Amino acid sequence: MNKLPGKDNIPLSGRPQLNRKINAALIFGLVRDDGPISRAELARRTGIRSTSVSAIVDQLIEQRYLREAGRGESTGGRHPILLEVNPRGMLAAGLEIGEDALNGVIVDLLGQVVASAQLRLPDTSVDTIIKEGGGLLEQLAARAGEARRRLGAVGVAVPGIIAREPDTVVLSQPLGWKNVSLGGLLRAAWGMDIYVLNNAMAGALSEYIALRGKRPRSLLYVLLYLRHVKKALLGSVGCGIVLDGRPYFGEGHMAGEIRVDIAHPLALAHEKTGAAFKNLEQLAAACEQTPERFAPVWEAFAEQIGSVIAHGLDFLDPSLVILGTDAPEIVPHVEQKVVAVARARSVCGRVEELAPDLVTHRLKLEIHTLTPDTIARGAIVPRLQEMALAPLPMNGVFG
Repeated sequence: MNKLPGKDNIPLSGRPQLNRKINAALIFGLVRDDGPISRAELARRTGIRSTSVSAIVDQLIEQRYLREAGRGESTGGRHPILLEVNPRGMLAAGLEIGEDALNGVIVDLLGQVVASAQLRLPDTSVDTIIKEGGGLLEQLAARAGEARRRLGAVGVAVPGIIAREPDTVVLSQPLGWKNVSLGGLLRAAWGMDIYVLNNAMAGALSEYIALRGKRPRSLLYVLLYLRHVKKALLGSVGCGIVLDGRPYFGEGHMAGEIRVDIAHPLALAHEKTGAAFKNLEQLAAACEQTPERFAPVWEAFAEQIGSVIAHGLDFLDPSLVILGTDAPEIVPHVEQKVVAVARARSVCGRVEELAPDLVTHRLKLEIHTLTPDTIARGAIVPRLQEMALAPLPMNGVFG
């Protein structure tokens, strides 16, 4: 019997439960992508025996993942019964823990948001998160018209370094946490399946699934917070990476972590012009009045962000870069400048300039404004794809 290299006690064959799960994933994926579809068509397209297809479909219907969707056209015999995904067959929640608020969503089996809510936080202590988060879940479930016990899992996005096993927040400077076993604490308090991941990775997954038919092979997502940060002189920056449709966490679950301080536009405005502003709205209004005065502010800011993106371009060479920010005011001032800096400072940008005819892939960078549910929605993606039995292919989950 064949065995895995270095794993003498794990055979490659004779594992019917694994084979059944793989077959179930194939069937579920086909129904999700191409349904409504018949059992006979599933057997033809997967090569799985019709009796096995029927057994798997019956189980998926019993688990409420699939449902019957009426009868199809006859090809000479009886009309086939068609199958489709049952969106309400599974609900899951996503929560984003911010520096001043909790954002939450409930999504169905197809990843569509069915309820959303936001809750301001008095502080970011773990006890507060447990208490307020539990209340937010009850609020979300009520808005979705379901009992909380019907939620299959909760994905929690945290600004910080996460150790996947056992869902521990190793360090979160924004929240002031060190070595917090968040997954275990939340499971004990809420009695639910919990999945914890970094907020930038959650943002990357949220943006990836939103791309639908034009999903890239690789995505570099840069998350930039300028509003909801405790240190007004610094911006908060993180990165998330999606490769071949799957989140890339790295061997130590720290892929995309960057250690760099980004000077806040308000700090740069004071440094470059001597002007003091309370918020970004005031700075934006002043820029409208005298744009030439504040041009050095945005040049300096774009230089910082463009340099971060350039490093990511050189290491990853992604199909697409998305800069997600909570400050839409900055976009008109920095969008073109950030692209110019990233192109000038990256190897791929230099090659594109020196030999444009030889370049098959050009820098593609987009700036997206965060919505209240962007990060929360992405938080549940990894757990939901596991629960739905299906991997995350190029045109797959939530498509």
